[in-house]
Amino acid sequence: MNKARYDYDSELARIDHNFSDASKIFVSIHHNHRDEFRSTNGFQGTAANQGQWPQTRINRGGTADWVRLIGTRTVLNLRGGYTWFSEDVEQRQAKEFDRATLGFQNLPGMYLPRIAMDQYNAPGGSTTSIGVASDGRGTSDQTASVQGNVTRDFAHHRMKVGGEHRLIRATPTTSGDYNGYFNFTRGYTQRDPNAGDNTSGNSVASFLLGFPAGGDFGGGNERNETWHYTGLYVQDDFRMSPRLTLNLGLRWDYESGAVDAGNRLVRGFAFDQASPLAAQVWAAPGAAECPACANLNGGLLFAGVDGMPRALFDPDRNNIQPRAGLAYSLNDKTVVRGGYGLYYSFRSQLGSQTGFFVTTPYIAGDINGRVGVPELGSILS
Repeated sequence: MNKARYDYDSELARIDHNFSDASKIFVSIHHNHRDEFRSTNGFQGTAANQGQWPQTRINRGGTADWVRLIGTRTVLNLRGGYTWFSEDVEQRQAKEFDRATLGFQNLPGMYLPRIAMDQYNAPGGSTTSIGVASDGRGTSDQTASVQGNVTRDFAHHRMKVGGEHRLIRATPTTSGDYNGYFNFTRGYTQRDPNAGDNTSGNSVASFLLGFPAGGDFGGGNERNETWHYTGLYVQDDFRMSPRLTLNLGLRWDYESGAVDAGNRLVRGFAFDQASPLAAQVWAAPGAAECPACANLNGGLLFAGVDGMPRALFDPDRNNIQPRAGLAYSLNDKTVVRGGYGLYYSFRSQLGSQTGFFVTTPYIAGDINGRVGVPELGSILS
């Protein structure tokens, strides 16, 4: 039986203050904390436990908002805010384990590696596994923002001008499969190990003999990326008649490319540059029979290297978005509304880190795909 426990607390406070009939402010702060203890295989408190033990999420932040009436027709609104989100997934209650007792040799880490056997599934259909592949993962993300707008009433229309700016920072990290991950199938214990069939073999038998079908080590990564967002807008509501109101607006958005503190980003691909492997490829045996190998081009472009900008991408500065709308009253009970708008969505940040953090695959068998010697060792030996 899988046991789970969720501990959650949340606090919110707000203060409102009126300086005068024409000026008021509010300040709010919030905090919440959640701990999730959840096993995915039912082996809580043992070296074989797999799951989130625990997963901790914390949110905290605050907002300040000031409104000022200037004269009888103008309203000024200024706002500032800050949010901080933290997530930490650890294996605090996983038991250290001597892997040599199962025949595993020379593995990093201190826990039982994650072991999956594909013929034995959880009720949801996923392959049941035991052990701990990763020591954990986490992130600490912050967003600071300032916003402001001015609204002005005229005789037959109302105009509003405003904007906002955000500074965003993200620092996700993961240890990858630091303790090792191995998947066992029936392939290596079937009747003929070099010719598959649908009836023979057993993944537990393959595990006992030390024959994983695949797996990997490592692959962890870490980031420390920041980027900026700015938005400006203007809109005007025209009351053309007692029945017809028009709304016209224009918005401009700007988003900078993410910059990593350690320049650990791949910015693009150099299609027209000689590959750094070109000389090795051309000198390899049989290369003369490969005409394409004579001009091997292509290579990764790394942020902040060889004149490349540090940002993940070149920002787009022409994100101009017109908007228009109308509301027409047919009678006292029916209003027809319509509108048009152009919108640009945000790009996905946290770009590729190819070349900075590498996962090492476990290669089963020999170079021709045939069954080899069990490198992990056998429990039965």
